[in-house]
Amino acid sequence: MPNVQRHAPAHEQIRDLAIDARREGICFDEFWERAIRPGAKPRVNVETQDPPPTAVVWPRDSYECANALAAAAASKDTWRRAYDLEPPTPGDRALAILAGIVKEEAGGSEAGVALASAA
Repeated sequence: MPNVQRHAPAHEQIRDLAIDARREGICFDEFWERAIRPGAKPRVNVETQDPPPTAVVWPRDSYECANALAAAAASKDTWRRAYDLEPPTPGDRALAILAGIVKEEAGGSEAGVALASAA
């Protein structure tokens, strides 16, 4: 049986790719297009030959993939605010904490902290 490469959950990959994209100085829409690939480009999964390093590697399982894609699409505005270093909404903060993207500290948390601190 072939060795299956394990990838981080989609939201962690999105975070890491966003940090890299911000360092490159590209706009959010360009980052989103190359990472999520919502257009005509085929999605990248574990079976993709030579996957681009700027794209999320989605789960192979169709049910799991559909859920991950839906979550990414539903949280696009949250990702945009974090990417653009805008103040997070209360919903953004909750999403970041629930997803484990940032940890809630005694002084609170902020969506985009990981993106801002890496820039």
